[in-house]
Amino acid sequence: MNADQQAALLRRLDQKLTAAGLPTGLFAYDHNWSNTEYPLGVLAATEDIDRVRGAAFHCYRGQPEAQQRARDAGHRVFLTACSGVDGGDAVRTFAGTLKWQTEHLVIRGIRSGAETVVLWNLALNERGGPHFGQCGTQCNGVVEVADGRYAKGAEYYVLGHVSKFVNRGAHRIASTTGGPGRVQNVTFENPGGSRVSVVLNATDADARFSVTKSGRSLVYQLPAGAVATFRWPSAPS
Repeated sequence: MNADQQAALLRRLDQKLTAAGLPTGLFAYDHNWSNTEYPLGVLAATEDIDRVRGAAFHCYRGQPEAQQRARDAGHRVFLTACSGVDGGDAVRTFAGTLKWQTEHLVIRGIRSGAETVVLWNLALNERGGPHFGQCGTQCNGVVEVADGRYAKGAEYYVLGHVSKFVNRGAHRIASTTGGPGRVQNVTFENPGGSRVSVVLNATDADARFSVTKSGRSLVYQLPAGAVATFRWPSAPS
């Protein structure tokens, strides 16, 4: 469907959901970063519908910074789907997935307005299933289930670097960061004032950096391709 058709569909869904007394939220687009005109068109045509909450994006084409157009237009932004792929070499797959997803989803995605990072899928079998096509045997879940056991993929640790330290109700705060291929970060403030910074060394060599706040610093050396999360308490009152 094109953007006009989706706007008409959302309007019809709103009528049906309202009649049923359901509070269900709706999201425009739900596709790749490569086309921002589509969600902007849908959102402009449905701005009078309260249950249309914002634009949803996938990771498979384009760059995460494209989301910022929707954010700048006053709309909420959600990352709703991304799947890692199995390259055949388990070590390289893990390292590549950890680096790519941390950079594109957690750091650049959230810095570009995303309120969520959702991976497809929570649990898949050793063949990347079940699915409706396009994956072949390459799609990876957050965990892989086979023979009554499960194994954690890099996706598990990508999410863990955020979810274990960033609390519900936290918001992103400003922080300086390097560009693609450099040392990058996204930083949050939790309710209660503690702060969390997720840092990725996307270079090909060990990198030394500092985290500085209110004249106090910590200095850390992070191996190439590695991720670390730092949390520190709020300043004394």
